[in-house]
Amino acid sequence: MKLSSFLAGAALAIAAPVTVSAQGQYPVRTVPGYQCMALAHVWNGIGPMPPPVPEFAGPEKTAPKSGIAMATVIVDSPARVADGRTRVLRPDGQVAWIDSSELAPWHVVSNPNARCRVVRMSNGLFGTTSN
Repeated sequence: MKLSSFLAGAALAIAAPVTVSAQGQYPVRTVPGYQCMALAHVWNGIGPMPPPVPEFAGPEKTAPKSGIAMATVIVDSPARVADGRTRVLRPDGQVAWIDSSELAPWHVVSNPNARCRVVRMSNGLFGTTSN
């Protein structure tokens, strides 16, 4: 094989367009009946990090732990509270409960006008977006 033929083939391979679909998930629609809340104790970058906030399988004090809360939590609107715990919606649509004392109104310190929306994502999961 001649070097010129090889180089021509290599140039064609490099210049040929390649279609790649690597899109991430994106919000599809707003989900009514839910609101964003934040964890009351988040790490501010100084000192030790606070312990993870547990999610429970039910509102009862004897309910087993079922996971760990994310920084932005999806809560019914109005919030459903029982036995000192607030019902939350996990991204997969499963319900969990968090101690109400662990929740605070959602806000952005650097942008007090920011608003959070609960959305259904393109992959079918629940999520949040802000503007």
